[in-house]
Amino acid sequence: MGDVRENGEGTREETGASAETESKAETESREETEARAETGSKAENESGAETKEELLRKLADAAAALGQAEEIRQRLERIKGQYRTPVPKKKMGKSTGALLLFCAVLCLAPFAEGNALGAALLMLETAGICCVLMLLYRMRDQGVERENRKTALWNEQVEAQERELSAELERVKTDCRECLKSWYPQKYAFAEAARFFYDAVKSGRADSLEDAVRVYETEGMWKGVTL
Repeated sequence: MGDVRENGEGTREETGASAETESKAETESREETEARAETGSKAENESGAETKEELLRKLADAAAALGQAEEIRQRLERIKGQYRTPVPKKKMGKSTGALLLFCAVLCLAPFAEGNALGAALLMLETAGICCVLMLLYRMRDQGVERENRKTALWNEQVEAQERELSAELERVKTDCRECLKSWYPQKYAFAEAARFFYDAVKSGRADSLEDAVRVYETEGMWKGVTL
């Protein structure tokens, strides 16, 4: 009888130890599962934060590049407005022609009266007047030519600046297109829109570029010159 009792007690002890081991294993398994779930959730949150940070960086770069293109375009427009118009040469006016005709008539009058000396004096006076007028016109034309040479030199400098800025603008526009073509909508390829998208994502009003575009269109912010 004693042996039977001892065997029963031993069996009960073994059964209790086994149950305790299984309970401990279940607890450890549950804790491990919860830890993995927590780690996965944390990794997912960190991944989401990195995605938003990356989008903000890309939008900031886009706004900077598009802003640079817009600045160059404005400088180019100012340069184009600096061209000067040459001064046209003026022909002899009607009043000068009338004066010369009047002098010629006066020269003929003494001839009609037989006064050759008087006619000669009038002719000399008329020739003197013509010389003075021609000299004045020549001086005026020379002044106009000097101004036009200065204008031509100025316009050459402006044209050189225009060519330089135009080439720089094309380079910047090409770089922008290459950087933006795979992810940024061409329809909104101007600095004002890119800055709006950046602010919308940063402030939480939009979670993606698509959301930012919808907010932009909803608020009627459309303006600007695309590339």
